[in-house]
Amino acid sequence: MKTKLFTIPLALIFLVALVSAGSVVTFLLYDSTTSDSLTITNGDQFGFAVTADSLLEDSMELSVDLLTSDGTLVNNLLETYTTEDSYSNHLTVGIEAYVGVGNYIIVSTLTAAGGDTDMTQLSLTVEPVPDPNNAPVITSTAITQITEGGDYSYQVTATDADGDTLTYSLTQNPTWLSIDADTGLVSGTAPFIDVDEVFAVTVTVSDGEDSTIQFYSLTVNNVVLINGPPVFTSSPVTQVDENQDYSYVVIADDPEGIWLEYNLIQAPSWLNIDPNYLVVDNNRALLYGTAPAVSVDTDFDVTVEVSDGFNTVSQSYVLTVANVLVINNAPVITSTAVTQVDENQAYSYQVTATDADGDTLTYSFTTAPSWLSVDTNTGLISGTAPTVSSDTDFDVTVQVSDGADVTSQTYVLTVINAFVSNNAPVITSTAVTQVDENQAYSYQVTATDADGDTLTYSLTTTPSWLSVDADTGFVTGTAPVVSVNTDFEVTIDVSDGTDITSQSYVLTVANVLVINNAPVITSTAVTSVDENQVYSYQVVATDADGDTLTYSLTAAPAWLSIDSSTGLITGISPVVSVDEDYLIMVSASDGIDSTSQIYTLTVENTPSAPKKSRVKTVVDEFYEEEYTKQRSGGSASTIDLGESEVPKQVEKSSSKGMVLLSIIILVDILAILIILSLLII
Repeated sequence: MKTKLFTIPLALIFLVALVSAGSVVTFLLYDSTTSDSLTITNGDQFGFAVTADSLLEDSMELSVDLLTSDGTLVNNLLETYTTEDSYSNHLTVGIEAYVGVGNYIIVSTLTAAGGDTDMTQLSLTVEPVPDPNNAPVITSTAITQITEGGDYSYQVTATDADGDTLTYSLTQNPTWLSIDADTGLVSGTAPFIDVDEVFAVTVTVSDGEDSTIQFYSLTVNNVVLINGPPVFTSSPVTQVDENQDYSYVVIADDPEGIWLEYNLIQAPSWLNIDPNYLVVDNNRALLYGTAPAVSVDTDFDVTVEVSDGFNTVSQSYVLTVANVLVINNAPVITSTAVTQVDENQAYSYQVTATDADGDTLTYSFTTAPSWLSVDTNTGLISGTAPTVSSDTDFDVTVQVSDGADVTSQTYVLTVINAFVSNNAPVITSTAVTQVDENQAYSYQVTATDADGDTLTYSLTTTPSWLSVDADTGFVTGTAPVVSVNTDFEVTIDVSDGTDITSQSYVLTVANVLVINNAPVITSTAVTSVDENQVYSYQVVATDADGDTLTYSLTAAPAWLSIDSSTGLITGISPVVSVDEDYLIMVSASDGIDSTSQIYTLTVENTPSAPKKSRVKTVVDEFYEEEYTKQRSGGSASTIDLGESEVPKQVEKSSSKGMVLLSIIILVDILAILIILSLLII
C-alpha cells in the first residue's frame, strides 16, 4: 500500500517539473543531406524543412533568413506567426533567392509570445557552373578505294578544343580492317574478290566524354588478271656428306608478283622445309636437315612444289648422301681436380673437357664415394663431405665420353678433420618499411644458417602493436590511427642458439584518413556591463587538429566588434534608461567546421535593481539533447547554449505568467506536504 502511495507524489513531482518548463526550439534540415552544410551549382534549387515547437505558449513567430557568410541579409525566406504549439514547413529555394556564387547561411529564429527564443542555422555554398566539354572534330578525308589484295591505309586525323587525349575505334568495319586506338591509323589487306565489293566503315573518335563518328563506304576493286605460272630460278644442291648439315634455298619467281606457297611433296624424313625462309622480291623456301650416317653413298628422291594460288609447278631431283671415313678424336680433360675439402662442407669441382670433333660429351664416375655425384651433361661434381675423426682420403675417377672414345681423370680427394666454429645466422630478407594507418602489416623475415641450426626469432625493439612468430619469423600487427606519418623503431633478432643476428629498420605508419575535429570554445562569456562602459570578452577556443581559427559575430549589436584572428570582443556599451539585454552569437571556425556560443549580454542602468537569473529547465535540456541526436548523422557545427540561452526579457512576464507561477508554487508546496505526510506514516 505504501508503495502505491509513494508513486503518487513521484508522478506529481514529474508533472510539476514538466509544467515548470517553458521553452521553444526550432530545427532546419536539408532534403538531400543530414549535414548542416550543402554545396550546389549556381542555378540549382534546393529544399529544406523547418520546424518549430513550444510548450505552454499561446503563440510564436518564426523567421527564416538567407544571409551571406559575413551576416548580410540576402532574402527573407519565411516570416510566419502561429497560435499552435508546433509548426513545420518545407521550403524550396531557387536562383531567385540567392545572389550567385558564394557562401551563405540560413538562419531560423523562433520567438514565443512569452519571450522565449531559439535560433539555428545551415551553411550553403554555391559553386560556378563548370565549362562544357567540346567534342573532338575529325579533320581528315577517308580513303574510299583499294585494289583487291592491296594494303589499305588511312590515317584518321582529329582535333580537340579542350586538348583531351583522343582514342580511336572502328564501330563498323570488315574483319580485315583494324585501327590503332592511339594513333588512329586504319589498315588492312584487301581480300581477293570476283567483282567490285563495297564495305561500310564507321570510325569513332572519343575524348573520354563525347565522341564523333565518320562513316564512309570503302570499295575493293576486282582486277582481271591473266595468270602466269611461277618459275623456279634456283638449281638444287644434290650432294651432302653423311652426318653433315644440308641446305638448299629454293627460289621461284611469279610474273604477277603474287605471294608464293612452297611445299615438300617428296623427301626423306630427315629433310624439312621453311616455306618463308627469306623475302626479297618474293618469298623463298629453305630445305634443311642433317644427313644420316651411311655405309655407302645413298640416293634420296626430293620433290619441292611452288604455287601462286592459280598455277602449281614442281622441281624434282636426286640428293646423294656420301659415305665418308671419319677418324674420331677422343675428348681431352683440361681442368685440374679439387683435391681437398673440410668435413661437413660442400664440395664442388667443375670438370672441363674439349672435343676436337665438336661431339657432345657425357660425364660419369668409375670410382667415387657415395656422397659424391656428377652431372652427366655439365660435368659438375658435387656433394657434402662427411664427418671424419682424422683426415681421410677417397679415390675418385671421372670419365668423359664423346660416344666413341673415353678419357679418364683419377685423383685422391682428402676430407680434412677440422674444429667447426659456429656460423651466425644471416638475415636475407628486406624489411617492409611502410604501412597505411589502421591496416594489417606483415613482413616475413627470412634467414639462413650455414650450420643448419634451428633458428628462433624475437622483437627486441618494437611498438606494442607488432608481434613475431618465434618459429617462422612472420612479423604481423595492425597499424594504429595516426594524425601524421609516424615512424617506429623495429629491431628483429635471429638466434641459432649460439649467435644472434639483428636487423633494425624504421617502420613508417602513413596517415591516410583525415577526420576533421571541430573547434571547441572553452571560455565563459562576460554577460553584463555597465552602461557607457568598455565591454571586453576574450573568446578562447581550441582545435584538436591544430588548425588556424577565425572568429566572427553572427548576431550582435552594432556597438560590438570582434578581432577575427584573436577572438577579442570589444565595444562601448550605450546609455540605457533601464537594464537592456542583447543576444550575442560568436562563432569559431577552423575552415571546415565551426562552433558557436550564444549568450545574453545585459547593459545595466546604473544604479540598477538586482538581476534575476534564469536556470536551464528540464525541457531546455530535453530539446538540446533531441537537437544533438537529430544532427549526429553529419559533421554539424556545435552550438554552445551556455548558462543563459534565452534573453532576459523572459523574466519580464505578463500578469498571466505571474498567475501561472503562483499556481506552480502552490502545487510544489502541496507535493512537499504529501511527501512529508507519507514519511511520517
